[in-house]
Amino acid sequence: MTARCLASARRRRWLPDAAGIAFVVFVALLYLSPALKDGFSFGPADVGVSTSYLTRDLGTTPIHNHLTGDVIDQDVPWNTVDWTIVHAGSLPLWNSYEGTGMPQLFNFESAALALPTLIGYLFPLTASFLVTVLGKLLLAGIGTYVCCRVLRTGALGATLGGVSFMLSGSFSGWLGWAVSGPVAWSGFLLAGIVLCARSRRQLRQIWLLAGSVAFAVYGGFPEGYVLLGGVLGAVAAVAAVGTALRRRLAWRGLARVGIGVGAGLALAAPLWLPGISVVARSARLGKDLDAQLPIHLATLFFAQGYYGLPIAGSTWFGPSNYVESAAYVGVVALVLGLVALAVAWRRPIVVALGLGVVGGVLFVYHTAGYLVPHLLNRVGLSGLAVGRTLPLLAFFLAVLAGIGGDAVVRRAGERGVRIALGAATAAVAVVIGLLWRTVDAPDLLSTYQGLRRASLLWPSATIALLVAVWLGVTFPGRLAAPGRRRLGAAVGVALVASQAAFLLFAGVGENSYATRPFPSTPYVAEVEKVVGSGLLGIDGPNVTCGNIPPTRVREPCGVRLWAGIGFIPDIEDGYGLDELAMHDPTIPKAYFENWPVPDSGQQFAGNVQSFIPAINTVALARRYGVSAVLVGPGLVTPAGMTTVARIPLGYGAYLSLARVPGAARFSFRAPASRAEVLSARHPGDASYSLTVRVRKAAQLVLRITYLPGWHVTADGRPLAVHAYEGSFLTVTVPAGTRTVVAHYWPRAFSAGIALALAALLALALAPGAASARRLAGTALGSTRRRVRRGRKDDDETSPGEQR
Repeated sequence: MTARCLASARRRRWLPDAAGIAFVVFVALLYLSPALKDGFSFGPADVGVSTSYLTRDLGTTPIHNHLTGDVIDQDVPWNTVDWTIVHAGSLPLWNSYEGTGMPQLFNFESAALALPTLIGYLFPLTASFLVTVLGKLLLAGIGTYVCCRVLRTGALGATLGGVSFMLSGSFSGWLGWAVSGPVAWSGFLLAGIVLCARSRRQLRQIWLLAGSVAFAVYGGFPEGYVLLGGVLGAVAAVAAVGTALRRRLAWRGLARVGIGVGAGLALAAPLWLPGISVVARSARLGKDLDAQLPIHLATLFFAQGYYGLPIAGSTWFGPSNYVESAAYVGVVALVLGLVALAVAWRRPIVVALGLGVVGGVLFVYHTAGYLVPHLLNRVGLSGLAVGRTLPLLAFFLAVLAGIGGDAVVRRAGERGVRIALGAATAAVAVVIGLLWRTVDAPDLLSTYQGLRRASLLWPSATIALLVAVWLGVTFPGRLAAPGRRRLGAAVGVALVASQAAFLLFAGVGENSYATRPFPSTPYVAEVEKVVGSGLLGIDGPNVTCGNIPPTRVREPCGVRLWAGIGFIPDIEDGYGLDELAMHDPTIPKAYFENWPVPDSGQQFAGNVQSFIPAINTVALARRYGVSAVLVGPGLVTPAGMTTVARIPLGYGAYLSLARVPGAARFSFRAPASRAEVLSARHPGDASYSLTVRVRKAAQLVLRITYLPGWHVTADGRPLAVHAYEGSFLTVTVPAGTRTVVAHYWPRAFSAGIALALAALLALALAPGAASARRLAGTALGSTRRRVRRGRKDDDETSPGEQR
C-alpha cells in the first residue's frame, strides 16, 4: 500500500508539468496549422514569384504579407542549400550559388548547425524549414516554461509565461528570420544561469548553461549575440547584486556561471572563430543605423493592429516596418507582470526583470532624443539595430507574467494580491481607454479608424475578463483552503486560455505557406538549360546612380538596386542556379570597392547587403566569369554577346538571354598563352577540380570570392593564394601541372573544432573528476582519523607499559 501511495504521489508531481508542456506544444502546433491547408513550405512564396519577370505569371493572387520578403529570398534558400549539402554528405561551408560564391556556415544567418536546423535535416526538404520554425517556437515556449519553474512558479504560471513569450509579436514575427535563432534560447539561458548561481553540486546545471550558450550562438545572428549577451547579462548582473546584498550569493555559484558560459562559447568556436574574419571583411560592418523606434509605437504593446497589419485585406500605416515594431504580448501578460512587481518586489530576480523592461523601453524607443544611437556610434556599434531588443522585452514580460500569474493562482485569497491585481487591471484599462479616445483622430482616414477600433476589441474584452477575475477573487468571502485552491486553479486556467487565444489569433494570420517555395515556369526552365553550371549575369537599368553624389543617395541605386529581371537574390539558390547577384550581410566590402563602373552606388551606406551589378559589356562579363546574361526589356543585347533565346513579357516586350563568348570562371592570364584549362569539375560546394595543361609557369585566376580559408594545390602541392582585382583568387601554377584543386576549409575552423572537442571532453570528464575528489577526500579523511586514533592510543598507554 505504501509503495502504491508513493507511486501515485510521484505521478501527481509530474502530471502538472506534463500538462503544461503539452499545452505549450499544442498551441505551437495550432499556430502553424495553416500549413495543413496551404502547404508545408513556410514563407511568402507569393512575394518570391512576384519579384521576377521569370515567375511573375504565377503571382495571380494578392501578396499575403509584403513585409516578409527576406524570409523567401534569404532564409528559405539558405535552408535549402544547407539541407541539400548535408544530404549530399558534406558540411555546408560554402554557397556556390551566390555570385562568385559566399560562405554558407560562416555567414551565421544560415544557421546550418542550429538545433532546429539539425532536426529539420531529418525531414523531407519540403517540410524542413517548417520544422525549423516549429523548433524555434518550442525552444522559446518550453525554455520560458522551464525558466519560470526554476524561479519557483507553479505549472499554470509557467504555462502562461511560455505561451506569452512563444507567441509574442516581437518573437513570432521573426520566426522566419535568423533574428529569432539566438533569442529562442533566452529561457534556457536564464534558467541555466540561475541554477548555476545557486551553487548546487550537480554538474548537469553547467551542461544546461553551456549547451544553451552554444546553441544560441549556432542559432546564427551576430547582432543578436550582442543584444542577447548585453541585455540578458545586465539583468543577471542586477539580480546577482541584489542577491549579494541579501548575503545569499555564493562565489562558487558565480564561478559555475562563468564556467558554463565559457564552455558554451568554446563549444560554439567552430562557428564564431572563423566567422569573425568573414564579418570583419563585410560591408555590413560599416553600416550606420538609427534603429530606435518612435515612442508612439509602444502602443503596440497593448493593441496588436493599432496601426493596421501588413497582410492582404488590411494595410500598415505605421512609421516603421511592422515586423520590427510588433511588441504585443497580450493584456493579460502586462497586468500580471505588474502584479509580479507589486507582490514579489523583494525578490532580486523580479527587480532585475522589471529594470530590464524599463531599460529595454528606453533602449528601443526614442525616449531620450538620439542619445542611444550616439553612444552606440561612440563605441563602434553604429550598425546595431537596437529595435531588435524587443523580443527580449517580451521574454522579461513573459517571465514576470508567469510569476504574477502564479501569485494569483496560489494566493488568490490574499489581500495584497487582490489589491495588486485590481490596481494593475485599472492601470492597463486607463491606457486602453486613452487609445479608444484617439481612434477618431481627424487626421486619420476612415479606413484607418476602423482598423484601430478592431484592434482594441480584444484588449477591451480581456480587461473585462480581468475585472471579472478580480471580482471573483475579491468577493467570495472567507473560503476554506481547498476552495481557495480550486478558485485559484480556475482563475489560472481562464487566464492561460485567454492569453493563448489572443496571441494565437493575433499572429497566425501574418504567415503564409505554399506547396512549393520555388515554383518553375517554362521561362525558368529555358534559363536553366542555357546557363547550366555557368554563372548568370543581369543587364538592367541599374548601371549608375545618375548625377546624384553617392554620399547623398538615400535609395538603392546602381549595384545595390534590384531591377526585377533575373531571380531576386538569393532565390536562385532554391533553383540551383548561380547568379551574379547577392543579398547577404557578409558580402565583402571589396566587391563594392572594386566594381569598375564609377558612380554605381559603391559608397551608399544604406542597403549594404545587396550586390546586383548590371553586366552590360563583354568586358564586365569576362571579368566576373559570366557565361550568360539576361537582358532586361527595352535594352539591346550588348555588343559581342550572342542572343540565344527570347522570353516574351506581353505587349511586345521581352527578355533576351545571351551567351558571352570567351567568358570562363577559371582562366590563365596573358601572356601565358601556352597554359589552358581543359575542364572544370565541381565535386562539392566547397571544392573545384581543374584539369589543366601548363607548359610554362602561369598565373591562374579562379573567379571565386577571395576570403581566408581557400586552399589551392597543383598535383597535390600547395600553392600560395593571393587576391586578384581585390575580389577573386589567383595562384601561380608550376609548369607541367595537370590537376589544380581548390577547396574551402579555414584553419580557424579546425582550431574551433579542436577547442569545442576540448570543452566537450572537459565537461564529460568533470563528473569523474568530482567523484575522484570526493573519494580522495573520503580516503584522506579516513587516514587522518586512523592517525589521530593511533596517536590517542599511544597517549593513553599506562606508565608501566611505557617502562
